[in-house]
Amino acid sequence: MTPEEVAQRLLRIDLLKRALKAEETKLREAGAEWKPGTRVVGEYNNLRLGTVSRTKDSTTWIVADEDALFEWVLEHHPDELIDLPEEVKITPARTVVNPKFVGALLEEAENKGGLFDPETGEPLDFITSKTKRGHLLPTPDPEMKKAIMEGLDFAKRLEINP
Repeated sequence: MTPEEVAQRLLRIDLLKRALKAEETKLREAGAEWKPGTRVVGEYNNLRLGTVSRTKDSTTWIVADEDALFEWVLEHHPDELIDLPEEVKITPARTVVNPKFVGALLEEAENKGGLFDPETGEPLDFITSKTKRGHLLPTPDPEMKKAIMEGLDFAKRLEINP
């Protein structure tokens, strides 16, 4: 294959990918309002292409302010501070909050909808939630996927290229 043929084919593929990406963006925006769990079968000329589902939103609890967490643990749970071994210290005398304790705090936040000071009842804002919106998940029918791949292979053998 000559350099010109390589360039021509790569540019055609690139242009097609850009056009497809723009169309995909429009379609995902149109489906953004689907209710979580919605599942739609896609067909073309009475052939089942597969399904598209909207995944559920997911909430993750994270430490938003490491310094504030450290200060709170230092004041309320100093026994949960640990010194890192010498070989993993980032700075001299690096003390950190026990990761198991952080995990327990995150789990408590998940179960209670937040982390609250046991003495005052005030929310502790160094741990916050982060919600990831569900997305559309296309799942091609295995037989259709196989047929398309075979068609592309056949087109390559006939030198019919994008």
